[in-house]
Amino acid sequence: MTLSVTRAADRKAMAAQLKRLATENGWNCEANESTYDPRAIRVQVSGPGGLSVHLRLDGASRAGAFVLSWCVSGSNRLTKAFENRIGPVNAHHRAKATTCVNTWPGVVETVREGMVMATDGKAFE
Repeated sequence: MTLSVTRAADRKAMAAQLKRLATENGWNCEANESTYDPRAIRVQVSGPGGLSVHLRLDGASRAGAFVLSWCVSGSNRLTKAFENRIGPVNAHHRAKATTCVNTWPGVVETVREGMVMATDGKAFE
């Protein structure tokens, strides 16, 4: 069965899957139920170079897509290589990027790719 954000148990399973991925790769992951929307879980995965990715597992969403918001703290800036693999990077400060992914397996793979790029340093200028 395919995981769906419309099912509470699936949202928890999705968050747990990202936590496992983060832990296996030495990253941090926080997943919290939204304080203002009981049908949503906010997830933040963070790791080397100050890179983090945020997403909201929104049970009320009918968009059929996931939006991943990437940001980097400190003096690091995201590279063109990161943009080419992960998604558009803000051209002004090169510290934020956004990815829209249509499937849950695509989300997991995109997060994994971003983690690899940050861990090996290819995400940063």
